[in-house]
Amino acid sequence: MVQQDVEAQTTSGDAQGSQNADALLRELVGHLRRHRSQHRAEWARRISAAELLTAMSPEEIFSEATSVYDNYVEVLETGSVEALRDYARKLSERIIPRGVETHEVLGTVLLLRDVLARSLFQKYQHDYGLLTQVLDAYEPAANRIANTVGVSFVEERERTIRRQQEKLTEQEARLHQLIQGLDAIVCEADARNFEFTFVSEPAKDILGHPIPHWLKSGFWEELIHPDDRDRVLEASRASVAKGEDYALEYRAVASNGREVWLRDIVHLVRDESGEPRWLRGLMFDITQMKKAQQLLEESREHYAYVARTLQQSLLPINLPDVPDVEIAMG
Repeated sequence: MVQQDVEAQTTSGDAQGSQNADALLRELVGHLRRHRSQHRAEWARRISAAELLTAMSPEEIFSEATSVYDNYVEVLETGSVEALRDYARKLSERIIPRGVETHEVLGTVLLLRDVLARSLFQKYQHDYGLLTQVLDAYEPAANRIANTVGVSFVEERERTIRRQQEKLTEQEARLHQLIQGLDAIVCEADARNFEFTFVSEPAKDILGHPIPHWLKSGFWEELIHPDDRDRVLEASRASVAKGEDYALEYRAVASNGREVWLRDIVHLVRDESGEPRWLRGLMFDITQMKKAQQLLEESREHYAYVARTLQQSLLPINLPDVPDVEIAMG
């Protein structure tokens, strides 16, 4: 009988405690809504002071702070985090592309928790017992909110990173196919010494030299035909000195010793200080075009020779004088 009385008193006490906690939360929510503007402004100020969300403008921070604050208070009132989880996911979708980091989001939410806790302390500081009850009711809910926002952000960030990685992998594959499919050599070289840092696979097909050879110091100078080398190097250095893009035609020596005509189209890239840093461009094999031009020129010379020969071989035709003849009409 005594045990039943104790259990009844315990149950009654738990129910009373739950009612008190609910009443305190309702009072707390009312307090937070009445001081919404003040808390929101203080929160935004502390976010800026802590140098969080630096990728966002003050106006954007204040706008997001308004939405987060309202969702925060709603969760305190209802105890349901489903709406907050959905909001946190959408918020993450908006701010992750802006470069916002996980620690910034967690720090921002914890700052809001601190701003609200300070406000509650100021309100109930004269009644320590009531203050303790309020904080006991507030802190578990606040921690749950912080965890929900943090986890939602991390999950969305991981999804975003996976999507970006998949997209990047796809783009890299397409770029690789495009580069290797070009009937030209895609290349990059150091503008300071003309040493290659990258060449595409067609380099081996066009000139026969293995790709590692292209990356050796001085390879490009050796690749140029000796009769064209000085002209090409002088023109290239002059263009780099002027900071200009340029195009060149010259003969290169293939691995088997044959001459290959190349046309280089080069784009100059500057570094952060504005100095020439990289040479990026395309090298086209124009050997067949040069042969066609040579044949055309030879044909023109041949036709010109034939025309001159014919003109010289043709003799003028002198017709004899024909006397006038009178015809009598009968």
